[in-house]
Amino acid sequence: MLENKTKRLKDFENISLYYKYLMKDNSLEDFGYNPLLKHTNPVNQKARKKYLAHRKKLKNQVYNRLLEETDNKAKIDNLYKKQYFISNEPFTLNFKKSPDSIFDFIDQTKNFHSRVKNLANNKYEINSNRCVLCKGKNRIFYKLPGDNKEYLFLCPHIYQDFLKKSYISKRFEKKDFKKFKITDENRAAYETIKKYTQNFDIVLNNGESLLLIGGIGTGKTHLAIASLLNLIYKPTFYKYKLLKKKYISLPIFLNELKATDNEQLLKETSEAAYLVIDDLGIENLNEWSREKVFTLVNKRYQEKLPTLFISDLSASKLVHKLDKRIMSRLHEMARGVVIGGEDMRKKL
Repeated sequence: MLENKTKRLKDFENISLYYKYLMKDNSLEDFGYNPLLKHTNPVNQKARKKYLAHRKKLKNQVYNRLLEETDNKAKIDNLYKKQYFISNEPFTLNFKKSPDSIFDFIDQTKNFHSRVKNLANNKYEINSNRCVLCKGKNRIFYKLPGDNKEYLFLCPHIYQDFLKKSYISKRFEKKDFKKFKITDENRAAYETIKKYTQNFDIVLNNGESLLLIGGIGTGKTHLAIASLLNLIYKPTFYKYKLLKKKYISLPIFLNELKATDNEQLLKETSEAAYLVIDDLGIENLNEWSREKVFTLVNKRYQEKLPTLFISDLSASKLVHKLDKRIMSRLHEMARGVVIGGEDMRKKL
């Protein structure tokens, strides 16, 4: 591994630069990692294990070489500890206990981030604009007890930023699957949305969309937000690019679009990797609104982008509310899911 590293410590200003030179080696892709596949894909899991084993072996070789040239074990040990925080490798969180919910997951990852940051700042005096946990990659690895797989999650330092960009309101930002009240009437819808979320890599590849229909207060928005939150905090990457997810209430979105005349907003929303469109058919559309909705839906139809449509109206009533072109696209791209039950809010 170090056969071609002919330079020596004397050729560098300090030992840290020499360490970086020695550690520069094969990338993850060189071991067969495919960024087009999900991280949990067996191909990528195998490649990642090979890469980590290779890096571990290389670190040991570099350690011995540095020890030979400096004969200062304490200095090298301190260098290695500091490198955990300034290298380009994101941290891995090993959960001692599987999180009870997405919010337990969030709390534990935030705590992990805080501990690592404090250690870097206070003990090793590392004060960098780059996050010491994810190393600027916005993603961290994690493992669950009893599970050999390694997973990705969103780095806690950008949680709030992504929540803000997703347009999830404060009222709904705590709505996860665990808090959803399951009944006989809504169980099928609950299981469908949860499975849709858990298999999002397949959904993304197939471009599958859903139309969730049910009466007022039956938990449609709760399920949609639970799906969205899970996909935000446990992110999807494509070619290492973090895929964006977003929620809109269609009437509010159209009002904002008209008030600002912001075509960029329409473009960004129509191109989101996963979009929840709530309150579909809640109001009559004028000619301007119909064109904007068709542009939004048609773009997602053409690009096969997963979309979760939500409506209080039955499919037959939606026909009278929406443009025929919009309904035609919905018919082709979305699978219908009906959620039953009475208005849960009346029980409060």
